Amino acid sequence: MKISLIGLFLLLSVCAVAQTGVKVTGQVTTEARAPVAMALVTVSRADNSIITYKYAGEDGRYRLEFVRDTGNYIISVKALGFNAASLSIENNKQSQYEKNFILKNNTIALNEVIIKSKATGVSVHEDTTTYKAKAFTDGTEKSVEDLLKKLPGVSVDDNGGISFKGKKVDKVFLDGDDLLGKNYKLATKNINATFIDEVQAMENFSEDDLLKGIEKSDKTVLNLKIDKKKQQLLFGSADANWGTKNFRDLGLNLFSYQRKAKVYLIGEHNTIGRRSSAGDNQLDNIEISGNDEPSVASSPLIAANNLLSSRFSEERINFNKETLAALMATIRPASKLKIETNLSVYNDRAHTDLLNETTYKLADRDIFFSENDQFRRQPLTANIKVKLDYKPGANSRLAYVFEARRSRDNSNRALVFQNDSTVEHLSQKLSDCYAFAHHQLNYAKRLNPKNALTINVNFFQNEYPQTLTVTTDGDRFSTLFQTPAEAVRQKALNKLSEFNATIKLLGSRGKFNYNVSTGTMQINESLASSAILSTDTSTLAASSSFRNNNSLTNQTFFIKAGTAYTLKKLKLVFNLNLFHTAIRFAGTNVESNKGFNLANPAFSLIYKLNNESKLNASYSLNSQFSAIAELKENYILEDYRTISRGLPQVINQKNQTFKLGYNYDDFYAQFNLSANLFLIRKTDSYSYDYVITETFTSLSRLIIPESNIYLGVMQADKFIPWLSSSVRLNVNYSVNNYFSKLNGGELRNNVFKNGIYKLTFTSAFDGATNFAVGGALNANNLRIKTGDLNTTFTNNFYTCFANIKLKKDKWFVSVNNDVSVISKRAFYFLDAQATYSIVKDKLNISLTGKNVGNNDNIRQVFIDDYQVNSISYRLLPRYFLFGVNYKF
Repeated sequence: MKISLIGLFLLLSVCAVAQTGVKVTGQVTTEARAPVAMALVTVSRADNSIITYKYAGEDGRYRLEFVRDTGNYIISVKALGFNAASLSIENNKQSQYEKNFILKNNTIALNEVIIKSKATGVSVHEDTTTYKAKAFTDGTEKSVEDLLKKLPGVSVDDNGGISFKGKKVDKVFLDGDDLLGKNYKLATKNINATFIDEVQAMENFSEDDLLKGIEKSDKTVLNLKIDKKKQQLLFGSADANWGTKNFRDLGLNLFSYQRKAKVYLIGEHNTIGRRSSAGDNQLDNIEISGNDEPSVASSPLIAANNLLSSRFSEERINFNKETLAALMATIRPASKLKIETNLSVYNDRAHTDLLNETTYKLADRDIFFSENDQFRRQPLTANIKVKLDYKPGANSRLAYVFEARRSRDNSNRALVFQNDSTVEHLSQKLSDCYAFAHHQLNYAKRLNPKNALTINVNFFQNEYPQTLTVTTDGDRFSTLFQTPAEAVRQKALNKLSEFNATIKLLGSRGKFNYNVSTGTMQINESLASSAILSTDTSTLAASSSFRNNNSLTNQTFFIKAGTAYTLKKLKLVFNLNLFHTAIRFAGTNVESNKGFNLANPAFSLIYKLNNESKLNASYSLNSQFSAIAELKENYILEDYRTISRGLPQVINQKNQTFKLGYNYDDFYAQFNLSANLFLIRKTDSYSYDYVITETFTSLSRLIIPESNIYLGVMQADKFIPWLSSSVRLNVNYSVNNYFSKLNGGELRNNVFKNGIYKLTFTSAFDGATNFAVGGALNANNLRIKTGDLNTTFTNNFYTCFANIKLKKDKWFVSVNNDVSVISKRAFYFLDAQATYSIVKDKLNISLTGKNVGNNDNIRQVFIDDYQVNSISYRLLPRYFLFGVNYKF
């Protein structure tokens, strides 16, 4: 089998070399012979259908390669401020052409281009929006993420996730290279913003240029373009900030641009609470796909701590000692071969101190207790990714990707549990290990100008072993395990392997695109857990109700078909995915075999109202089967007072998503609006049946026929010229209708409403003073209805902020003041920074003050359908940092 596959790929590669290609090179200049940078050079057929396109470099030079077609070619050039130019090339079997263009000045805007003014710093061409970084920076930006937060149409959430026009960004490239995959936060949180010349937001992006004009993609990516003036053999920046109470923040960006290689080295160490994304283990779950991500991500059975979700900046409560080193490189050892590598190592010693006061709202009484929690973590993570991209000819590509991750995380909670009658001291230790490996082989071949073939093969392996140890000076375990015990030691192991293979045919006929694919997928999961009880003198295995030994096998064969049709201002897309799935689940006392035949349709409609605005509507049906972590046959101890078990059977959860959206983007008028409404309907999903006592909470998964989520997301950006200021409004509103049971009662119908509203007003004066002011409201409302009970809880959280910036000659001063109001109590924060430029764009010194008012704690309140949590966090104390920043 392996020999056959290798032979197939070699045969396809040889065939690819045999097919001829056409190469066109040249230079675009002005009438004064000055190069025209970023000119769009397009090759099209006589019917105006585009074959390929590229942007000219800073020197005005371009290079295009494409598959030979029948008929003649038209090469056209467009650039901002110039008349368009075009010429025809006769298809005379010649393989290489050199065509130079001289453009004449013109102030008239092209129809498909929105001309930018100096004030906007934005230009748009077709599906690419380009932002000039200097138009949006004022010197306060440390990282790329700080820059992205200021771009109109771009939003960054609290976790660093990026959206453009309300749509999630899939990847972030560095100068056109995919070095990061979906872990783009490694770059956006750690690369100095001053190195970025442009940010390109590219919609409907096709990652393989062989598929341009054929593939209809809905992906959105960002491309960070490094300033060409800074590109040289060695360049970068070094930051050293050291301060009171041994607080420090050190950073290094070291880049090297050579003819055949680009190298990026990122180093970071801080004790000021900032956390990199390099330690995140989790991958997003996706539906059955045969894609380049695992269909079911292996997840931990035991969470380190679920009380650290803070509405405040994590930097205020995270006492840490973090170190990160990352090496990324693009190497071109030969004209047809490109190698991309990414290696990172992350280590931290973090701790958070908090007081959690919990009230369980039961039908007959309330249960109150408090936890004084000292939480410590020591994560260590190493990542590697290598991609070999071989292009034997102008019409074929062969790529191999290997990526792996190994991590270890030892956490420790020192707890004091107290209720009306008990004071108990506990220690909870959790040892996590995670291993992940992925092999991928891709082949793409442009069969002819209108058809292409792709083959995709993936193999995944990951495992998640965990050891949880809880010791106590009380007798809580006697109640749970029916035997005296001072400590419990539980081991759990979740393993997964997946193989999938897909072959796809893509085609284009004028305004009609189609794709047909078929493939297979096999997933093998296993779960094992056991618990040991101990006293000073003996050890004893826990009962069988705390042992799991389960396996799950999913074998799927699928056929997918999709079409896209464009009719003037209307674009229609339809997809149909057919699956045949066989699932086998086996446990200690249960074994089941189930077969499913599924048809999952999806369609979307996009209507372009005019050059600035468009409407879109879509519907999709996805199927997602239970993962083994959701099928625990018996109990798992999740922490010192929580046990859980899984579903009684494998379920096929159906998710229907309805979307209605509107986008208005007029960068010339400096107004952008993105609004989207979602309805997510889940059928045969699950919720929880809670059993709550004084000492323990038991969670059993409960199958729910249907639940609904309603979501509205809106972002509006408007620049007001007569005020020289911009206004941004963000609205996120959701209604989650779900069900649960509590202590054997009736099914509870819960409706949770959450609204997050944020308004920001930012000045852009030419003078020395500027400011940003605004406020945010996080409103929560929960209604619980069951039998005669109809109860409502509310919890609102307010924030106001003001940032004043003063710039004079070589001085830059920024003062930030935040006020948060929770449960009628106000919390004030004052931060400030002064920067002095010794050598312009080269050497700066700074003085930074954090938590200048020296607040010692902050409090927040959470509500759900059975409890109210009031959590007080210990804050990082007041500190000052003296910093030096050097760019070279």
